[in-house]
Amino acid sequence: MVVGNIGSYLRVDYTAIGDNVNTAARIESNTQPNQVLVSEATYELTKAYFEYNFAGEKLMKGKSVPLKLYEC
Repeated sequence: MVVGNIGSYLRVDYTAIGDNVNTAARIESNTQPNQVLVSEATYELTKAYFEYNFAGEKLMKGKSVPLKLYEC
């Protein structure tokens, strides 16, 4: 992931780009109102602090392996 001022001398924007950003956006696009979905990596890091339910696997655009999603 790259975060910072990105662009040319004519136009510069502060943004975040990279695979992790794309994955997060795709997870977010699969949520329903008032729903929180996290990836398996986030689940593993935070499972001691939150109660999760397995929400299934979803094949995301640009990925060859389905992503395991958990609902908080």
